[in-house]
Amino acid sequence: MPRRTLLIGYGGFGLDAMQRLLHQSALRGVLRWRETQTGGVASAQRQLEDLGLLALPDPFDGAAGSGAQAAAGAPQFLTDLYRQIKLLPADAPTVEAGVAHWVRRAADALMAQGAFDQGDPVGLDLIVLARPTVPETIAHLDILLQDILKTLADSRFFQVAVQGAENLNCILVLDFDDYWQGAGAPEAVTNAEGLRAALRNSMLGWERRQVQRLAAVDRCYLVDGRTAMGHRPPPVRLDEVVLFLELLLFEGLRAAKQGLYQQQSLAQPITATFGIRLLEESTLVLSREAAATFGRRWLDALIGDQEQCPDRAARRVHETLEPYRRRTIEQRIDDARLEQLFQTGGLQLTQALMAVPDRQAADWPERLQAVFERERQALAQTLDRAGWEIVSALKKAHFQDLDQQVAAAVEADLHDARAPASLRLVREAIDGLRDERRLGADGLLPAAEVDADPLRRLRLLHRRYRDQYDQWLARQGRALQWFWPLFALLLALGLAPLSVQVAGQLKPPGPAWLGGWLDQAVTTLHTVNQPLLWTLVWLPLLWVLLALLIQPLITARIARAQRFFTSAERGRFHDHIRDLLAPLRESLLERVRRNIRSSLANDVQKTLSRIGERLAERGREMDWLRRQLNEFLRLSSQPTTAVRKWVSRAGALDTMLEANPPIRDRICYRQDVLPRPFAGWNAHFCDAFLDPLRFIDSLSKPYADGYEHAEQRRDAGEDLPLRRRELIDFIDHSRLAPACRFMQDTGVTDAQRWCITAQRWRAVPGMVEELNNRLGIIAEDIIPARDHARVYLLVLQTGVAAANLEREQA
Repeated sequence: MPRRTLLIGYGGFGLDAMQRLLHQSALRGVLRWRETQTGGVASAQRQLEDLGLLALPDPFDGAAGSGAQAAAGAPQFLTDLYRQIKLLPADAPTVEAGVAHWVRRAADALMAQGAFDQGDPVGLDLIVLARPTVPETIAHLDILLQDILKTLADSRFFQVAVQGAENLNCILVLDFDDYWQGAGAPEAVTNAEGLRAALRNSMLGWERRQVQRLAAVDRCYLVDGRTAMGHRPPPVRLDEVVLFLELLLFEGLRAAKQGLYQQQSLAQPITATFGIRLLEESTLVLSREAAATFGRRWLDALIGDQEQCPDRAARRVHETLEPYRRRTIEQRIDDARLEQLFQTGGLQLTQALMAVPDRQAADWPERLQAVFERERQALAQTLDRAGWEIVSALKKAHFQDLDQQVAAAVEADLHDARAPASLRLVREAIDGLRDERRLGADGLLPAAEVDADPLRRLRLLHRRYRDQYDQWLARQGRALQWFWPLFALLLALGLAPLSVQVAGQLKPPGPAWLGGWLDQAVTTLHTVNQPLLWTLVWLPLLWVLLALLIQPLITARIARAQRFFTSAERGRFHDHIRDLLAPLRESLLERVRRNIRSSLANDVQKTLSRIGERLAERGREMDWLRRQLNEFLRLSSQPTTAVRKWVSRAGALDTMLEANPPIRDRICYRQDVLPRPFAGWNAHFCDAFLDPLRFIDSLSKPYADGYEHAEQRRDAGEDLPLRRRELIDFIDHSRLAPACRFMQDTGVTDAQRWCITAQRWRAVPGMVEELNNRLGIIAEDIIPARDHARVYLLVLQTGVAAANLEREQA
């Protein structure tokens, strides 16, 4: 780029020209870019480094929407490129002063961005492209340009003079359908006369401003649809204007041909015209076509749609994820601690339940239920607290850097030094673990069923206990102790007659026995031998006997029956209470384990989901990029036009691809010349896949260098005669002529012809003679071109006086 340039497309023609310029330049890769730091997608951040493009509406242009319609049907990468063209904001003032300040801000931003290269001339070229259709367009454009130039001249960037050129230079390019129209509909003829008069007045005004040393148009190039070569349709003229812009912008001719940009002196008129033709065997286009071809195959291997590299694997991802699989996490859960806590808590619960008093009371199950709920809640809280501590310890020990570990493993596999894993292999490794964690409805194993009423069996048992207690223990057991006196009385009444009879039959033994007292006892017994007395004797004796001997046996039997229910070791109540621990263990311990697994699994799932979504987004971006490369390849094959001649050699693309062929060994394995495709893959957007032009740029250099070496070897041999024939054919069929015809009269200089050529073509034997003989171009007018594969033929006619703009050729 010679120096900073601001292109203003006025109306539909100007917008079309800028879009075509961007299109052609993108195919060749000659645009220079600057990265901004505003965040977001890199393709949206990139801005042209030394070229600004502004689109202004033409209120008199009825076809202003053609450029927008063309952009709507363009591939996405071109649509993104066309966003470099800044449109006048809808809320911006449409008066000339408001538009001028908007242009001033754009120009200041262009001049202020970044540092200048030492080889870049200081200053700004303002190039305005328009297609006037009515005289009012020229008048409106004059007023607008005057305000723009006046506003720009006040900018601090253009206050310092630049040696050898103006620091603010303005070029106006005007395209007409039929400038010299003199026949046809009266309205069209009148309109053409008005256009010529308006243009003449415009040029006179600009030349007066030049003399007054005011900011003005330095060159006005005219392009017409009717020339000495006949009628030329708008697409041909548009192509010629765009090619002329490419010459001005990219070939570095400002120092060698200052007259292309401004008049040589203030005495010269500013009006001029040109004609330009191109012969191109574009190494740049071909190298980028080869890069797109390789890139498309490389993307296939990176995506892994058709796995072509059997030895590739996501080894690091598998190794990193192995500790986070379900079986490994289950092994890390401290079951022994949970079991110990449950056993301690279960013993406390059992003891608390067994200690509930008054089992024979009707409300004993309700009181038991309250104690059970209290103890179960306390046990659950203890286990939950222990589970939370286990989770905290596990997360701190193993899950703290999970996201970074997985991301690093993905990065290492995708950029493996030998055989990078494809995106499909990495995603399969990630998705495999994600699927493993989706075993239940919520991502875990289904929970065990819990009995809604665990004390139901105890209630039934208590009902049986109370029934037996009432029916047998109370009525038939303990109630007998109140019937023993009656039993003793009945037995005493039965024994009293027998005792009277026995006592009556007793005879005294005589005084010799025991000193006679026994006789006295027998005598006394006979005296009181009455049934009533014997009944009173037998009643207490029998009562005591029954209460002390028979009642304990019955009481012991009752106690055994009660212990069947109430024993602390083997009673039915104890058995039922102990049986509560098994389902409680299943519910509480499984719930804690489930919570532990859920918490750990959520961390793993969150990381895998985020990384999986990032990888899926990268896959969508790569698929989009692949489609854009296909579009680029479709557009890169450009046909020969009236202005451009493309030299296409058989097998040129294959020769170009030899530098880095898209074979398996090149696309499956790491190459130092290839960029790291997944750099920044973990961000919301991956810049590597969202800018097709930069992606192609990153792959094209080896092809351009390799092809240049191959062509140099060919040029040294048998290729020179072929190049000579191609050059002669191009000169003979170029039909080089000015794009607008004038009277060859006073005020119109003779046409100058130049050849701007690459050294490869300059080395063709006899080239200078052919150019001299066929076009009158001498050796001094052959200028080196920056592009190594282009030959420009340029005719320039300057010094067209304003008076000649209204006189048609006879």
